[in-house]
Amino acid sequence: MKIPIKKFIKIVATVFAVAAIFVSCKLDDAEIPSLVELGAKQKVYLLDATAGNIDLEILSNQSIDISFIDRADWLDFSALHIEGDGTIEVDYDDNPGFPRRSRIMLMGVQSGVSDTVFLLQQGGIVPELTFPTGSLVIPGSAGGTGSAPLDTNIDFSEIEIEVIYTDGSDGWITGVSFTGGNLNVSYTANVSATTLRTGAVILTWVDGWDEVWTITLNVMQMTTNDVLGEKVDFAYLRNFADFEAHTLIDEYIIIEGHIVSDRHSRNAGDNPMLTPTRTDFTVTDKSLYIQSIDGRFGFLIETETIEDNIFDRYDRVELLLHNSTIYARENPERFMISGLTAPMVVSRSAGFRSDLPVKEKFISELTPEDIHTFVTLKDCEFPVRKGTLAPIHEGYSIGNNQGRLNKYPRLMRDVQGSSMYLFTNTTCPYRRPHRNDPPVAQAIPYGSGKISGVVVHERYPQFIYGDAYDEEDMGNIGEFQLRHMSWEDIEFHQTESFSEILTEYRYIKERGATPPYAWRPTHGANGQFWHTFPGTQTTTYHAGSWNYVGPTGTAQGHEPFRNNTGLRPGYNYGIINEDGTEFTVHSSVNSTGEGTAASPNDTWANVNWWDENTDRPYAWMIEFSTAGISTNHLSMQLSTFSGRALIACGPVYWIAEWATSSTAADSEWQVIGEYQVPDYPTWNDQKMWQLPGYKQIDFPLPLAMLGRPEVFIRLRPENKIANGNTFAGTFINNPDGIDRSVGGTINTNRDSANSLDYFAIRYNK
Repeated sequence: MKIPIKKFIKIVATVFAVAAIFVSCKLDDAEIPSLVELGAKQKVYLLDATAGNIDLEILSNQSIDISFIDRADWLDFSALHIEGDGTIEVDYDDNPGFPRRSRIMLMGVQSGVSDTVFLLQQGGIVPELTFPTGSLVIPGSAGGTGSAPLDTNIDFSEIEIEVIYTDGSDGWITGVSFTGGNLNVSYTANVSATTLRTGAVILTWVDGWDEVWTITLNVMQMTTNDVLGEKVDFAYLRNFADFEAHTLIDEYIIIEGHIVSDRHSRNAGDNPMLTPTRTDFTVTDKSLYIQSIDGRFGFLIETETIEDNIFDRYDRVELLLHNSTIYARENPERFMISGLTAPMVVSRSAGFRSDLPVKEKFISELTPEDIHTFVTLKDCEFPVRKGTLAPIHEGYSIGNNQGRLNKYPRLMRDVQGSSMYLFTNTTCPYRRPHRNDPPVAQAIPYGSGKISGVVVHERYPQFIYGDAYDEEDMGNIGEFQLRHMSWEDIEFHQTESFSEILTEYRYIKERGATPPYAWRPTHGANGQFWHTFPGTQTTTYHAGSWNYVGPTGTAQGHEPFRNNTGLRPGYNYGIINEDGTEFTVHSSVNSTGEGTAASPNDTWANVNWWDENTDRPYAWMIEFSTAGISTNHLSMQLSTFSGRALIACGPVYWIAEWATSSTAADSEWQVIGEYQVPDYPTWNDQKMWQLPGYKQIDFPLPLAMLGRPEVFIRLRPENKIANGNTFAGTFINNPDGIDRSVGGTINTNRDSANSLDYFAIRYNK
């Protein structure tokens, strides 16, 4: 492990702060003048590897003597004594070796008070200390010496060696040496015919900047019969799994495969929400996906500790699974392993993406066997054209040191008309730009193309709730989802797209001055969009979105989501207008570091959803024409959420319908589909079904809508049922599905709002 220079300087700064406190305490001593000024203007100097010079500025009201705490013949000072304030020129030599450091003491002659200055010079050689494999397997039938390649340019005599035993044994590793580019490990014979022995050799080196470099070689010794274990295929291992309980693997079995996840993405594995307000963010750091060499099967593996997850993406590994645990889940079938430790790695070698078998599929071609394997999905797009991979309110996430949201599913669809969700953990560092990034990228890409990742099946109760007997089974948002492992996994081309937009609303472009006070599309001029409430009221209460693409994070947040407050020039909502310009950001965006877009022209909201006189709902109404359109796929996308869930909020259950007239009788409206709308959270009483963000939904549309001069779609509540302290509807009360007669009732106030921040109709070209 290395300590970065920024962290080192921070540590030094802390030392100086403590020293300053100490000096101020000494000033109370009557023998020392009441006011002492002594110190360098700059405490830490970072010097180039090539020779040069610096000016060391000293601030003092007394005589100063300068001396070296560390021997430094590579430094030359123009003077070693100074009277009061002054500047000393320091020359330094070339450094062809490793980074080095010198500490300079400034001593007050009259006061005896001292200060320290650090001079850190970079080196012409970058230290190297790595094990290419990280593991060593040795025989057990007799003692001897095993060797593992060690890449290092460090004098081995300067490296500290520590041997530990991870199996409860002791003393069987008898020596460690380094010759010919190999670390040599001497050992005694293993007397057991049934038990393997495991240990580790830890090498530690401290460089000239006091940075600590540590690497570990895991050593595994066979039994006295030189048996390590039986190599089995993934199909054999799947037979160990129980769908009802966890099973301890008591056999010495070994699997070989490729690691298809990237621990640095922090997007492998599902960080579980333990309560509605507490998430275990460490699970992603212990999670990895391994697939068989042929790519047919895969496992999700959770290591015992974060430190045990030593794997890099595409590594080819052999794992001894003795004493690990395997389990499985149904609908769809998926298999998981827990308890893996680093000493269980039999072999590990670096690999490349080209080593993996090519698995390119359409969404409809995915099967349960693809779960936990690396798949490239063909001809996909993000149909909601705004925002980031995770357009959420950062005040509820790790960006504000909160565990109220663990991930976000963004809608994807493909050329065949199928759709699914792409999961992004809130821990994923590249889901939005960081504080020092230039104002580019991290907005979701337009166009279409390939997207690769690991196929998973995970629940998301914030989108769907009440759909199962047990809460842990709620939130089925589809048979498959995808987890990206890097930004580069998304290979979309903005100028190429398989779909054409018929009508689209991404922000409030303009609104009619006369009834029905309809809004106009932001793409093209096809149709209009309005709310059927006869008045003109449309509130902006929580009508903003969280599509801001710039850096976010409050002072309480975790890095890199921390102290990113205030609007930064160059960032907006990720909305590119038809003329190629970017949609202007409202000035209040991200003013608190939470990513909130308070702009009233970003979304639509209304609180009027039921006419008590007629006992009928109001609706969002969209008008457009399909005249002259011929296609094999027509679809609708929308992004929606409900107002604050206090005593009652907006309607939960919604229906999308279409007709050829906005005044058609109810019997003439044909159902497109039904959907559930999540509530905005209540901070003091947050529930598992609440979401600080919008839910994105895709609906295939009937081709009977084509070739018509006027088509109308209405989005209306199914009933007045709303959530309160309990969810509006339960699966338990109705074995055939959710009982939609249970729950509160919407109010005619702002707590009953429903919002849209996107709507579009698309067709394949």
